[in-house]
Amino acid sequence: MADYARIRTIIEWSKFSDYSKRQLDPMFEVTAEKKVAMIPVNAGASAVSVALSGFSSVDWVLAVNYNTTNAVELQWDHLRGQVSPPDIDFDGSGNPDTISDGQGSPDAVWVDTYNAAAGQYVHVSGADLSANDGVFLLQAATNTVLTLGTGESLSTSTGDTEATLSFLRRNRMAIPSSTTATESHVLLYEPWPTTGLTIYGVSAEDVELYVVGD
Repeated sequence: MADYARIRTIIEWSKFSDYSKRQLDPMFEVTAEKKVAMIPVNAGASAVSVALSGFSSVDWVLAVNYNTTNAVELQWDHLRGQVSPPDIDFDGSGNPDTISDGQGSPDAVWVDTYNAAAGQYVHVSGADLSANDGVFLLQAATNTVLTLGTGESLSTSTGDTEATLSFLRRNRMAIPSSTTATESHVLLYEPWPTTGLTIYGVSAEDVELYVVGD
């Protein structure tokens, strides 16, 4: 209950500058049994990856920057659509490499139904060749062909029946430095736990994450 109370306190902000109307958006209210975790980011580095592997889904993450001098940047993904086609061809012979539908599957509506989009990302998992698992930038997308960004690399494999394609929107934003009176924070709604979070420009113990999900 201590963690739950802490999170409610942090996100329960006043509507007006005189604090006359405190309100918690019901979108973020915990009304069912949920996992709650506080994750201190205490490794000083230019980029720190934070795994959310203990969650199958995340309702929201509150990220607080306690550094009173420097901003930090936070990167996370939203899942836009996911499909496990019965037959995929990975073509690693050229630059750019491609992922394509192998047999005219009815699931090959990667743009129209599963929201694949140029400038966004695809996460490949469970491929026959493990070298094709990973997160790749898309420079072009159609319902049947995904063209990867220049420099992205695949291994050629045809007739893959195991791979899952997860289409992602990647987000990145800054959390300003805090003051002695105000803790700077951002609240993320439904980040995808599989790819976790990345924090840039963090110093030791400057950032804390409060995670609620299943």
